[in-house]
Amino acid sequence: MQVLCKKIQISTLGVFTFSLFIFCTPNQTEIPPEKILAKIGNRSISVNEYIERVEYTIRPTYCKSDNNIHQKIMLNSLIAEKFLALQAEQESALKK
Repeated sequence: MQVLCKKIQISTLGVFTFSLFIFCTPNQTEIPPEKILAKIGNRSISVNEYIERVEYTIRPTYCKSDNNIHQKIMLNSLIAEKFLALQAEQESALKK
């Protein structure tokens, strides 16, 4: 009985260690250049980020359609957010 308990403890420890190794490794996948819509400083806007933001955010009534102009408005909004993030990073009160 004690041998079975020790085997279970060892296998549980092994599974825990393996899952810790797998889930805690940094995910540093490089975005292919053909999937980048815009680069602002050291940040970029990928196609997937753009699609997620357009689908999951509440849009104002003037750009709720899927035509070309409304898509450009959403992309410009994302670019403006990246510029603001860069500016806030440089002028952060916490850094000073």
